[in-house]
Amino acid sequence: MNRLVNEIKVKAAKAAEEIMNTTFGSAVRDELIGYPRPVEFLKRLPWEHLLPVDENISQEEFTRMNEELDPHGCVGRVTLAMWLLEKHFPWAAFQVGEVVVDDLAERMKVMIKNQTDSQIRQEMASELLMYEDPHAILIVDGVQFDPLVRLAPGLKHPYVKVCGEAPWQVITAFLLNGRALEEGDLIARDILLQMAEIFCPTRNIAQSRLACRVGLGDCATKDFEKFLADGHNARAEYQMLQIFGDQRIFDHYPQEVVDILDQEMEAEMRKVVEGGIYGS
Repeated sequence: MNRLVNEIKVKAAKAAEEIMNTTFGSAVRDELIGYPRPVEFLKRLPWEHLLPVDENISQEEFTRMNEELDPHGCVGRVTLAMWLLEKHFPWAAFQVGEVVVDDLAERMKVMIKNQTDSQIRQEMASELLMYEDPHAILIVDGVQFDPLVRLAPGLKHPYVKVCGEAPWQVITAFLLNGRALEEGDLIARDILLQMAEIFCPTRNIAQSRLACRVGLGDCATKDFEKFLADGHNARAEYQMLQIFGDQRIFDHYPQEVVDILDQEMEAEMRKVVEGGIYGS
């Protein structure tokens, strides 16, 4: 267990050291002048330079970036921030927080209601789903830090759950969850998710296990109700629609979101059929 965490810390350090040779690294050195407060230091860095160049990045590439802790991916940006804090502000108290209700997703829900162009609505629905997926941010000295703050001034998520006391174990759990989702064999996937829960039982993992149990035919309405007690979630509510005929998703999300999830389900079914539900 500790070996896996240490391997991830080494990988994060390697990725961070490489990025320090870029203009981002120059900004880090400039912002360290004057002994800033840790969270203010992080917020002033040019995180927008680390966004993927291709906005239409594939899910496979996105997963690879997270697995490699590439700072151009969402997990890599968080681990880069953790590395910077440990290196330059070793006294700073920080934890990993998991966004449950996302500020950007809530903004998108309002915007899409006022949009009449069908193509733009489709793009906004895709973006809404991307924001809503459980993801990690940092809580530094009690203050939220999300690397996307440079793209959305005033960004503050309405509901963030703090994930345990060991930040690198939480990141390990996130990465194991990502590996599990690439596994077509649902039993093998569930085993990886159980391993991830040992490191930290995040909502991200709970969502993945719920979807896995759906595929294995082992779920009940109460399982979804327990998960949704924290807040709305399009993918969970979509599964309730498919399995139980529960219509609540239409109260919270536009039709374009349901259309995208229909496409995701078709792709997931192909993956499961190719991987074999019970393995080979």
